[in-house]
Amino acid sequence: MESVLKKLLTNILLIGFLVQFTAQTSINSRMRNDGEMRNKRSIKEQEPVDGETKCARKCDGKPLTCYYKLHVEPYSTMGSACGNCPENITACWDPQCITADGFEKGIFVFNRRLPGSPLRVCVGDKIVVDVINMDGHRTTSVHWHGFRQKGTQYSDGVPYVTQCPILPMSTFRYIFYGEDAGSFFYHSHSGVQKIDGLTGPIVVRDVLAAEPYAHLYDYDLFEHEIFIQDWTHTTADSLIPGLKREGSLPKSLLINGRGIKSSEDTTDPQRLILQAQRPKQLPLSVFTVKPGKRYRFRLISSTCMACTVKLIVQGHKMTVINADGPSPVSPTIVDVVSFNSGDRFDVIIEANNKVNSYWILVQGQGSCSDAMQLAVLKYDGSNGNPSSNVLPKEEKSVVLNPTNPTCEKEEEMCVSKLTSPYQAPSHIVHGPGSVRLILQFGFYFYSKNELFNNNGSYSPYFEPAHPLLVRAQINSITNTFAPMPLLSQYNEIPNSAFCKKECYTERENCKCTSIYKVPLHSVVDVIVVDSAMPSKNGLTHPFHLHGYNFYLLKEGTFKNGMLHQGIEELNRWLDSGAMENKSTAVLKDSIGVPSGGYAVLRFHADNPGFWIFHCHFTLHLDMGMAAILQVGELHEMPSPPPGFPKCGNYLPPIS
Repeated sequence: MESVLKKLLTNILLIGFLVQFTAQTSINSRMRNDGEMRNKRSIKEQEPVDGETKCARKCDGKPLTCYYKLHVEPYSTMGSACGNCPENITACWDPQCITADGFEKGIFVFNRRLPGSPLRVCVGDKIVVDVINMDGHRTTSVHWHGFRQKGTQYSDGVPYVTQCPILPMSTFRYIFYGEDAGSFFYHSHSGVQKIDGLTGPIVVRDVLAAEPYAHLYDYDLFEHEIFIQDWTHTTADSLIPGLKREGSLPKSLLINGRGIKSSEDTTDPQRLILQAQRPKQLPLSVFTVKPGKRYRFRLISSTCMACTVKLIVQGHKMTVINADGPSPVSPTIVDVVSFNSGDRFDVIIEANNKVNSYWILVQGQGSCSDAMQLAVLKYDGSNGNPSSNVLPKEEKSVVLNPTNPTCEKEEEMCVSKLTSPYQAPSHIVHGPGSVRLILQFGFYFYSKNELFNNNGSYSPYFEPAHPLLVRAQINSITNTFAPMPLLSQYNEIPNSAFCKKECYTERENCKCTSIYKVPLHSVVDVIVVDSAMPSKNGLTHPFHLHGYNFYLLKEGTFKNGMLHQGIEELNRWLDSGAMENKSTAVLKDSIGVPSGGYAVLRFHADNPGFWIFHCHFTLHLDMGMAAILQVGELHEMPSPPPGFPKCGNYLPPIS
């Protein structure tokens, strides 16, 4: 009898182990993103279907080829398509009417929509997007933020890194795959076009059985995607190099392309609430829920300018369950979500309050606190007008991803404190990485004489606030792009475009194409450092890595501004096998580096190519706050697709 019980117990334990092992193997397989599923799919390619009508569906494990068209063109807010909006409120919903915050201005958009057309697909779908540049004089491009593009490197969408820019009146076809579930977005990666509206959401859903926290919510609806943008009242081109009278901060924020602009300069949301309740106001975005039900909301920050943004839902807490793309988070309850540019968080909101409507507030932080916007969480059965104007006090609120944190306070729910329900692979966890990069960013400050009295030299600069004249740097290098793509035309690029050795070893304040070589299949540790002194109201710089998800190991500010000692401590911490105690760190592709602080990242370099790592403030990227990681040797990278466009200089002999 005893032997029978032992066998029975052994079988139960074995079954439990196999279930756990199968679940872990499944997620690890998807995280590796090794293309096996794609190879199997290529045996029987699907006929393309209209993405907007056929691919936004309940996922059943049967992949589709989803075809989209994105028309890029100049347009306007509050234009003729809006008729007599807002006097006639229904006109504000007319086809191709873009209201934004009600200020009429020229914009640059996809498909005459703000944000651009939503792309909603399932894991395993093949995504085909024709970007049709209908502008007569500007080039453009589209980056698919958060997609690793393993095996589809030529669709990453970065001009002069993975492709030539899309010429006026021409079309470029992007082809890639929805390999990982998550909330993503797309945007122009050309100049400052994203500020004027060239951005939109992408959501990749999975079958419910593959979602680790599907049991915690009742609904995951298309209409519960919250897309946040910052908004100016000038065209983006006027921000480079900048206008002395205007500055480079946003005037307002938008939620799903809608909102109102405060009629007075104020940082008090109550004033905006009172204005929203007056007659003949523009419509706000409304999110409807049923009492007693739990909803998965997907929060996407496609902001561009120099501030973080916070989101509060009146009368409701939020349970965080996912960060960026394929990164489930052990459920964490917070009061406030703070976003850097590029961040995405999926949260559960339970409609457990009395039947009413409630304000959703997004507001800039620091020097952007006068930029804000409202939306409404409407319970079925309510009239859509919140009865209370009182927003929660934040003194004791738990804040996810706080601005400029020390990450030592209990109420600071830094992303590095979040945990994943899954263990990182053993080759990531054990020991220090085989490659270590220290990337220290900051600014080079010109004198007026140096910048403008240097005959024959036209150095890049921007003017964030008069009289500052600066260019951005990483490791004292201002990145400039080569005249042709690194991935497809590397051997044609003149040597003069690349940074010389002295730029890396002697910090010469260079302006060149900055490349750091990383061996394929190495484990890479990156310490990202802000060279500025810590400041509570200083900038948190958002950094985004193309081609990868990374484990966020640590973040914070250097005590008393002791930068060099702080870097030494971080190096010792990594040398000691830091990730042994961080094996459940979450994956991200974007992260905020606190003012005068740092972030420590680790990733497995399994995706060959040229991948840009850059500040996600659009003006900082445009002014050179970027570096390019070359993962693998040239022979290890994929060849260009047949007929891939080429570009470059035209310099025939003078004689």
